Amino acid sequence: MLPDVAIVAIGRNEGERLRLCLKSAVSQALTVIYVDSGSTDDSKVIAQELGAHVLDLDLSQPFTAARARNTGFRWIREHYPEITFVQFIDGDCELDQHWIGHAHRYLESNKNIVATFGRRRERYPMASIYNQLCDWEWDITPGEVKSFGGDVFIRSEAFQSRSGYAYALGASLHGGSSPERYWVRETLRPWVWVPVPLSTCIALIYLVGLAGLTILLVYPLQIIRVSIFRSTRSGWKNRITEATFNTLARFPELLGQFRFLRDRLLGNPQIIEYK
Repeated sequence: MLPDVAIVAIGRNEGERLRLCLKSAVSQALTVIYVDSGSTDDSKVIAQELGAHVLDLDLSQPFTAARARNTGFRWIREHYPEITFVQFIDGDCELDQHWIGHAHRYLESNKNIVATFGRRRERYPMASIYNQLCDWEWDITPGEVKSFGGDVFIRSEAFQSRSGYAYALGASLHGGSSPERYWVRETLRPWVWVPVPLSTCIALIYLVGLAGLTILLVYPLQIIRVSIFRSTRSGWKNRITEATFNTLARFPELLGQFRFLRDRLLGNPQIIEYK
């Protein structure tokens, strides 16, 4: 047990998944806080039985994972100001028994690094195509990254000054000023792959008839290109599956940007919080 580490777990109606989560956490840190987002099952009872301090979110405001993490962190700062590191974890995840010690040693040895996270894995990656896609998405190359998810080991002082935005808002704030063109490519990508081919298709249909539909072959060609040159999966079935969903993702990405532009025109751009 490390005296300068606290763990914040968040969840809603996780039941036995929460039990596994907290059992993996309680022996690794000075204190474990569970922040509950309106559970109607026995999640809070499970957390209390396992020795976690339970916090309830105010029901009058919408639940978000970010709000739950911030609530847990504020409680730690008020009651354990000496805490140097915080591990955030979702209530449906488990910590490897060696993870906290490994992460702690890494940040202690690298004072210029503010946070570190491990490889999240699905318990049952083959249970559905969505489980498999999530497991693939989390399989990133180790090294420095521009962003991280909710399961992270972070310096408490760094978390106190951290904020996060979706692609469009991030690019609008930092894309023009940062050398790496922060999220600009991700913002432009759906505009290239959705309006351009579709508007071209409509124009060609008007000019040459149904032959204009051939422009839509750009999508299967992109799937083939990604599966051959970009996918790291083993087996052609997995490569094509990953490439297909990677290509289709441009449509909901564009929808999200339309919503951002709408909010910005109305003078009310919203911070997008997970869950």
